[in-house]
Amino acid sequence: MIIYYVKIALRSIINNRMFSLINIIGLAAGISSFILILIYVRHERGYDMFHENGDMIYRLRYERSSAEGESVRFASCCPPAAIRIRQLYPEVETIARLFRYRATVIFGDIKFYEERMFFAEPQVFDVFSFSFLAGAAADGIKNANTAFISESCSKKYFGDEDPMGKTITIDREMSFVITGIFRDMPGNSHIRADILLSWPNLLTHYGADIETSWGDTGFFTYFILKAGADPGEFEEKLKSLVEMDFGDELRRYRLTCDLKVQPLSQIHLNSHFMQELEVNGNSNTVLFLNIIAFFILAIAWVNYINITTARSLTRAMEVGLSKISGAGRGQLILQFVTETLLLNLAAFFVSFILILILYPLFCNLTGILPAASPFTQSWFIITFILLFFASVILSGIYPAFILTSFSTSEVFKGRYIHTGTGLLTRRALVVFQLLMAISLVTCTYFVFRQVRFLQGRDKGISTSDVLIVRAPRVRDESFGSRLTAFRDELLKNQAINRFSMGTEVPGRQILWDAG
Repeated sequence: MIIYYVKIALRSIINNRMFSLINIIGLAAGISSFILILIYVRHERGYDMFHENGDMIYRLRYERSSAEGESVRFASCCPPAAIRIRQLYPEVETIARLFRYRATVIFGDIKFYEERMFFAEPQVFDVFSFSFLAGAAADGIKNANTAFISESCSKKYFGDEDPMGKTITIDREMSFVITGIFRDMPGNSHIRADILLSWPNLLTHYGADIETSWGDTGFFTYFILKAGADPGEFEEKLKSLVEMDFGDELRRYRLTCDLKVQPLSQIHLNSHFMQELEVNGNSNTVLFLNIIAFFILAIAWVNYINITTARSLTRAMEVGLSKISGAGRGQLILQFVTETLLLNLAAFFVSFILILILYPLFCNLTGILPAASPFTQSWFIITFILLFFASVILSGIYPAFILTSFSTSEVFKGRYIHTGTGLLTRRALVVFQLLMAISLVTCTYFVFRQVRFLQGRDKGISTSDVLIVRAPRVRDESFGSRLTAFRDELLKNQAINRFSMGTEVPGRQILWDAG
């Protein structure tokens, strides 16, 4: 019996190949768009959740305000906060600090300027989940002149050689022995470290006083609260710590200072402070994309229903003849559902091929760096299967029940098509589809115009024909004279008109604070 229904369904699809092709392409386009948007949304919402204790990790931030109402809000924290918290607050299970350091890393003749290098306290491995290929967190970077590097960083400097025990030089000033290799952190992590340097070298490099200043920032501080501890209550307690250690100095300069507790899960989508480690997303954007994805899917299903019911005259005659031949309504419903099932199978197959082809382009467009291909992940397979059955039910049940509900006598008299309920439903579906399409096109147009507007705005500076040369970080007493000589040599070249120097490139985030 099932084979019979499949044969009838295939015959109908082939005989009406144009309608079938439109349905397959429409469904495939809607499903592909929905899945690709869902991949991006999951990527954005999954930031930092790969850590074993992700829901228990918090970041400690620093905010400072003046009597005139001016304020600065940092993603980082002041250096003494973590030390004092270790001493005074037992509800904190562990706390760790990272200090970002940009410098040129040298191994033999290989030199790279590293943006994602950190001095790290050993406790960072108790807070975050690192996966090691060599070495161990326990031995770690607690000793001076030791470093951990990522898997990709190891290949960049050492190729296929074993880097363990080899020495890298930072800015020709500091040397570090490689004592561990960790797997690259996933793309959806707000901390993407390539090199971790031992904490004692930070104190040697900047001086031990760097850990005592409540006015400084730049120390990214993370901690885990013990079970039962309330982050809100803990944040209130920190006010007394600030008053105890920093109160007199704050009053002298007419300032206020607050330490803020921020859940790890909130950083990427809801955090836009100074000194963020990576470019963050936006929770509203993710929400709107989610809504758009479901609208696109709904439009695809409604399009299928409209096209199917638009052929109601031909199908009704077919149904009438089947009923005269003795077919029951249940059998006819099963026949239409089988046809819908086959069309959806074809649409989902085309959709899978489209996603497979478009996925690399999609990643390049959105800039996401997925930890693994979604095609091998359980959520993708489960979603695809559930979406298939939902599509069969939602796109197939209504046409099947409508087309099999007509009276045989009314069908052959040609009066079934004028029923008020049928016309009203079809009109409502067409209006819904049209409104959604107009809304999406309108929103896309305005977003495009807004982006073009921002790109075309006068930025206040001319960036054409400007080249930037990164100056060395090692600057001794001769740096000024060497810089002058460098400038004079450049200006001898007729292609160079002017020369200037600054501490930061205009447009980039200024990561230091001068109060």
